[in-house]
Amino acid sequence: MRTRKRKQRKSYFLFGIPILLALTFSTFLFTEVEPYYNYDWSGIRNEVKDTLIGFCMDHEDITAHAVGEAARTPRQWYRYKFLRNNLTSKEAEKLKSFPKDKVKALAYEVSIRKNPDKLYSLMSEALNDTTTFINYQIGCEGITYLLAEYLNYEVCFLGLDSTQRAPVVEDPQKLIGKEKYHYLDSLYDYRVSKKWDYIKY
Repeated sequence: MRTRKRKQRKSYFLFGIPILLALTFSTFLFTEVEPYYNYDWSGIRNEVKDTLIGFCMDHEDITAHAVGEAARTPRQWYRYKFLRNNLTSKEAEKLKSFPKDKVKALAYEVSIRKNPDKLYSLMSEALNDTTTFINYQIGCEGITYLLAEYLNYEVCFLGLDSTQRAPVVEDPQKLIGKEKYHYLDSLYDYRVSKKWDYIKY
């Protein structure tokens, strides 16, 4: 009789471990994914939605084509490239309010790429956002950018020497006018100088 009870207890114990692990995993998965499934996806195509969820769940934010000592190309870069090339202007506009910083940054980037005539208004919005940060991985280096800082290095080049890169916006100063350009440039310098203060708070 004692042997049977011991076997029963052992079987209950062994049976309980997989259930506990399954519940733990389900809780983790639900916590990680649910906020994005609860997002109002109306106006976002299914293939974009699916890629965005994978983009969000990856531990990396936005990466360059080659990262690490082996210069590997991570899956996250392919997701980024697909989204950058396939988001429509309407989708990008909607995703500017997405509850994940790297998606918001991508949405602004696509908006500027597709609508360079809106550079001033988009960069003004980004410069007044001091709570959105992007961890950009390039080579063996990880860089923390403010939203506007990321956009500047990737598409705008305010006050930067862009001779070594193919500019997205050919001549920002000519496009938006000298006065607006200098306003953005000075505000950009100020925001970047305060970046670590914004991160602390």
